[in-house]
Amino acid sequence: MTATSIETESGKTVARKVSTATTFLDRFMGLLARRQLDDEEGLLIKPGGSIHTMGMRFPIDLVFLDAQMRISKIARGVRPWRITLSPGQTSCVLELTCGRATTAGLHVGMRLVARGATHS
Repeated sequence: MTATSIETESGKTVARKVSTATTFLDRFMGLLARRQLDDEEGLLIKPGGSIHTMGMRFPIDLVFLDAQMRISKIARGVRPWRITLSPGQTSCVLELTCGRATTAGLHVGMRLVARGATHS
């Protein structure tokens, strides 16, 4: 997996340490092995679609993004053992700690930017 930072177009940090899951196994496993997610951590699932939280231990925020990284849907506080359907134009999904979408000021239509990819 690679790690990067996700920001708004205006430069506000959404998450400083975002891992990218691109393989089937990484996308399927997602955050299942984690006990928690720190405030400035996230997981970017590419390609993304509907998300399940089966087996998760904590709630998360889901940010559905189109091919231009524009937010098409935000699901806040998704608890374990739920399924959240994606909008049709979803290209990737950003999983964040619960409440982070609100504290970062995210809203539908906003464009996000990935910066500084590193290997982790």
